[in-house]
Amino acid sequence: MEELEKHVENLQIHIQKAAEKTTLKRKTSSRLKSWWNDHISKLRKTLSREKNRWKKSRIEENYEQYQQARNCYFNEIKMVKSNCWN
Repeated sequence: MEELEKHVENLQIHIQKAAEKTTLKRKTSSRLKSWWNDHISKLRKTLSREKNRWKKSRIEENYEQYQQARNCYFNEIKMVKSNCWN
């Protein structure tokens, strides 16, 4: 029975070492936002693209698309933040 327990302990140690070697460690940063996600990143790219399109052309239609992208982006951030803190 003691031999079995030693083998189990040894196996646990090896599994833990393998996990530590292969698992990425996330660096903490003061700028890291826990609520940020991939969807917000996509919305931010869309916002940036629409803003640049409007700045180049100065057409009313492009400005409306920019406003819509901006509102969607900021509303999503508000929603995700409120869900994150609750």
